[in-house]
Amino acid sequence: MNELSQQRKSSTVKTMEGDSGIRLPERFHTLRLLFEAIGDRSDLKTSVETLPTTRSLPGHIKHLLEVADKYELHGVKKRILHDLWYTATLSKQDALGVFSVAVQQQSPALARHAMRHFKDIRGLESFPWSLVTSIGANPWWYLVRAAPEKGSIVWKELANSIQFPES
Repeated sequence: MNELSQQRKSSTVKTMEGDSGIRLPERFHTLRLLFEAIGDRSDLKTSVETLPTTRSLPGHIKHLLEVADKYELHGVKKRILHDLWYTATLSKQDALGVFSVAVQQQSPALARHAMRHFKDIRGLESFPWSLVTSIGANPWWYLVRAAPEKGSIVWKELANSIQFPES
């Protein structure tokens, strides 16, 4: 290969590696989840759990839904919310995360479904502060407002009576 063709090849590589790509403000992990959701990956929760970050399940899902809204990916948003119906049944931590997302997304039916799976949570006083901060102030406010002042909570009954604003 002569020197001129080598220079062209090396200049082409530099151009391809340069700043000519599309820059997106979203983090790599969020975009990976978004593409997995677009690709109809079956288990979003497992995908979130494999991420090397400290963000909670509701944090990741909320951010993912915001990005789906931003790029007007309504089918992806619908699929993610549909997947959360199953995720809520897996554990009380997952149910709390789904409740948090459902309140943010103004989905009272999903929020009530998640509440019915708050297993073994006797009352609001048993919530550690870290859990309150992970679900967020707005979802916490709905729970505090709806729960009885004393005694244990029957979550299935409370789920039927909790009041959410009309969306």
